[in-house]
Amino acid sequence: MEPKTVQLTRSSHTDLYVPDHEELAKVLRDGLSNNFADVTVEWTVSPNLQEPPFCLASEGLCGKPVIADVGGVPNLVPTPKLDKVYALGDVVGACGLEEALVLGAGAGSHVDIGVNSELMANVKVKADGSTCHNETRISLVDQDGGEHAQRDASGRFSLMGNFLVSQGHAGQALHIRVAKRTTDCNFVTCIRAILASHYGERRPVGVGGVFLLAKGTAHIHVMPDFSPCPLNGDADVNRWLRFYDVNAPMVFVGVLFSHDPVRVVGTVCDGMPPPSPPLPSPSVNDLDLISNPALCDDLDLIGELDLSGDRDLFGDLDLRTTLMVTSFIFRRLL
Repeated sequence: MEPKTVQLTRSSHTDLYVPDHEELAKVLRDGLSNNFADVTVEWTVSPNLQEPPFCLASEGLCGKPVIADVGGVPNLVPTPKLDKVYALGDVVGACGLEEALVLGAGAGSHVDIGVNSELMANVKVKADGSTCHNETRISLVDQDGGEHAQRDASGRFSLMGNFLVSQGHAGQALHIRVAKRTTDCNFVTCIRAILASHYGERRPVGVGGVFLLAKGTAHIHVMPDFSPCPLNGDADVNRWLRFYDVNAPMVFVGVLFSHDPVRVVGTVCDGMPPPSPPLPSPSVNDLDLISNPALCDDLDLIGELDLSGDRDLFGDLDLRTTLMVTSFIFRRLL
């Protein structure tokens, strides 16, 4: 029997600290300058994010931004809980919105797709589940070990999801550009560590949005179908995952927290063929790769940024990010 969609009734809301805009920009600018030779951090009106290279399902990230943290890794390991299937429209409703842009990482709905997969949510959806604009993709590993990417119109996900949920309006956002990494610290870890060091555990900060890796290489993983054996620890998980090194350009969407008792980062990605038009100026954050800078439909690899080693983002990097700072987390309890 097909699992029913889990209702988001057992939930909690956690307030996050929202720093002063200029203070936050200075904190990140100073911290990133210790790890990158070229750094720009500023609050400015975003370009239309529906246009290449970002190809989001809405023009901006503004309007009642919320981080939604649904399910979790315990739904996957040691054995998958196949009854944990959720609806993106329910997430929008639980965040107190009638219609919202949902961006982020999760597991695709195995009920609709037939196998386990990575979800790159990028959709404008209503609380009743009806879709306004959908650019969501999933990635799966085929029987030969190759990766296959495709659109997903199911409106559902399994096991876990970390999403930035907002009204998707145009407006001011935090723009970051970094290039030429000078230390071993990866960009995502840098952002989290800078926020954690400055604001501490008593003032957790949450950010989400989109970033472009315009130059360099990313080390990513893609979840294959569910393991026939229990995954009892990191070693089992790493043997089960499939890893790829992917060259820029790539676009990421997702969220991160400076401090969080459950999870500090959720990030997935799409690899793409090089664009024909020149790329716009860069910026950076901890997010998920979802769209082709040149042609939003032309994808060849989607996966999740791997933060387990020192090869997550490497080479002569050029990163460009548009971020929103959120005021609270919606969390659906396991």
